[in-house]
Amino acid sequence: MIWRWQKWCKKKLLVELEQTAEVRRLAAALEARQAPDFEAWESLMLQAARQGGAGVLGTLLAHWQQHASRKVILCRCGHRMSSRGRYGKGLLTTLGRVPFRRSFYQCERCCHSRFPDDEHLDIVHSTESSALFGWRIYAEALRRGLAQAKTVIALTDGARYNRTIVQTHFPQAVHIVDLFHAYEHLTAIAQILWGQEAKAPKAWRELLEAGNIARLVSTAGQYLPASAKSKKSLVKQLHYFEHNALQMCYAEYREKKFFVGSGVVEAGCRTVIGERLKQSGMHWSVRGANAIIALRCCLLSARFEDFWASRIS
Repeated sequence: MIWRWQKWCKKKLLVELEQTAEVRRLAAALEARQAPDFEAWESLMLQAARQGGAGVLGTLLAHWQQHASRKVILCRCGHRMSSRGRYGKGLLTTLGRVPFRRSFYQCERCCHSRFPDDEHLDIVHSTESSALFGWRIYAEALRRGLAQAKTVIALTDGARYNRTIVQTHFPQAVHIVDLFHAYEHLTAIAQILWGQEAKAPKAWRELLEAGNIARLVSTAGQYLPASAKSKKSLVKQLHYFEHNALQMCYAEYREKKFFVGSGVVEAGCRTVIGERLKQSGMHWSVRGANAIIALRCCLLSARFEDFWASRIS
């Protein structure tokens, strides 16, 4: 008890010293100005709060990684994945950039790779959080006439963070899970049951295209593998269809002439990003890649002049 009390007192003292140092730094910055400027004071305080918040967020992430229970990581093919070390990236959050290091797992059999911590935290595979990414999509949708649209369609891959973005920013939208991502999960079920070369039976594909997800899950669920690991992987794939059943009414969507595939968007990503950043011999830092992507998006969206006009003003 005494040791804990001493530790708490030491931590409290360090916090108070840090707060005092921050107040002195802000005071020195304010004294450098010739006249009182409330907006400048407010800006400095906001900047300091964000910097402090980013530090706290980084500490919380590290604490969560240290104390979170670790489970066996399984590949979509049903085999156990092995850790290949820890890799870092910068998370661009609303508080600022936060460093984040997490374990990289890979399957020795099919070479599929995953960052489980990214999945647990719903972090998009880029340099910013899914929450900030959602606000970017919403802002772009408003710019393109969201308020005037009679029907809004949100086409996603069925990932949990995408569902959160749709529910937060586009609650009235028709949410559709990309049919070809659904095909991939259907093929994964077949591979778990019958090997890596297996393809989903035609009857399963027809049930999927008809939007009869309940019957599809019931039919595929009749085949239970003997291995506990494979069984767990199969259940996970079946849950994907159960959780996204309401967004898989493909026959109905096609009747209404809605897009059910994200191929057009993915082709756009290849044109905008792949053709510029994935040429032979290219190597990029995260900061450099982000800068080039932003510049290229401005150019191809015909917003280059508007961008610089807003920066100058």
